[in-house]
This record gives sequence, structure tokens and C-alpha cells, in this order.
Amino acid sequence: MEYRELTLPESSPVARIWIARGEGSGPETILPDGRYELVFNFGDPVLQDGVAQPKAMLAAETRRAVAIAPSGRSDFVGITLRDGYAPTVLRAPLRELRDCMLDLRDLDPRLDLSERLYDASDDHRVAIIAEVFRVYERDALAHAAATLIRRSSGRISMTGLASVCGVNARTLSRAFDRSLGITPKTLARVSRLGHAAARLRQGSSGVDAALDAGYCDQAHMTNEFRSMAGVSPSRWLDLPGALAVQFLQDPPPSGA
Repeated sequence: MEYRELTLPESSPVARIWIARGEGSGPETILPDGRYELVFNFGDPVLQDGVAQPKAMLAAETRRAVAIAPSGRSDFVGITLRDGYAPTVLRAPLRELRDCMLDLRDLDPRLDLSERLYDASDDHRVAIIAEVFRVYERDALAHAAATLIRRSSGRISMTGLASVCGVNARTLSRAFDRSLGITPKTLARVSRLGHAAARLRQGSSGVDAALDAGYCDQAHMTNEFRSMAGVSPSRWLDLPGALAVQFLQDPPPSGA
């Protein structure tokens, strides 16, 4: 799988643009990462639960892994929204979108960039996306708190998070519900899982990966894998991951 990723400046509503193409390598398990993505498929259909995903879709925030099966040639363009921007970009209550894969033509046709992106070069695609998503407002509190959670790989305490942000836990939870569609604790869980998964893919032992990710022990990490990925860490490592492995690390901050 050929994969290219561009991180946009911190001021952009888009955290990253990713382009992936190649031949399908079999079923993939995409772990949750707490982000909203617009995904455009210019290749062969991708099946989810035996049904083809929309060619232009919103992959909303999920709380459990998603199993997909590319049926042949892959050719994707993905737009990962930065935390705190989803409400103004999507113009829909995020709680109603979570755990969903939605056709952009039904959700909001203005977000379906398929025709503009189809024949464009990769560089032109990046320019089109940067222009379309140039001016949007964000929820500053949700953005700041989510950034702290991700940079700590989910290891910051919720009490500490609220204190650093200068608000109480209830105010923080309301901001997350409005702007991310999940709770701060859920984002911390998926961030921690993603960090552990990345360490495992890099060859760390189960014990080392668990402790580095902030779990009490390896059993704690295994339970979280079973809860959110549906399989044990060892079983997850045995699954194909040509595409899924690319999403284990968050984009670096500030367009680095």
C-alpha cells in the first residue's frame, strides 16, 4: 500500500490529508481514534459487514473498531478534521453521527468533493481541500482539551485536564459532547489504545506496550483491546494492516 500524508497548519480545520493507493491486502481492522474523517474512494468497493461503503462518506467518531474488506484496487483520499471543528463543518449534532459511516450526498452534498478530486493530481487535491476548508470556527475549549489528551496519549487524568483548562468537569464534558460527540474519558481511552497498538506494531512486548501506554498491567490492556477492538492484542497483530496501521499515530502538531 502506497501511503502519503500531509499535516496542515494548526490554524486549519483539517488536521491531515492522506492518500492511499494499491492492491487490496485483505480484511482490515481500523481502531477508533476519536476523529471525524471525510473519505473518498476512487478505487474498487470497500465492504463493511458485507455491504459496500459509500464512495464519498463521513467516517464519524467510533467507539469500537471497524472491520472493512477492500475488494480490489484501493485509491483513497481522506480528510481528517481537527478536534473542535466538526460541528461547524458538518452542521449536524455529533451525538447523532457517532459510530456511523454516512454517504456525504445524504448528509450534506456540499461536502462531496468527488468530482473535483477525481481527475486532479495529488498536489491539486491538497490545494482544493485546503481552499474548501479554509474558514471555519472551532470550539476553543474542546480543541485545547482534546489536544492535551492526545499529546499525553490518554494518560492525563480527567481532574488534571479540567484544572489545566481552567474549567470544571461538567463544563468540559458539555464542550466535548457538543464538539466531539464523546466524553473526555472516551477520547482518553481510544488515545491510550492507539498508543499501545502503535508500540505493539513497532515490536514492543505486551508488558512494555501496556506500561508505556499507562495501563495498570498487560491484562488491563488486553481487556481494553477486547472491548474496543473485539480481539486480543495478539490476534489484532495477526490481522492484515496495510491501511489500518497508518492511523495509529496522531498528526504532529502545528503543521510539523
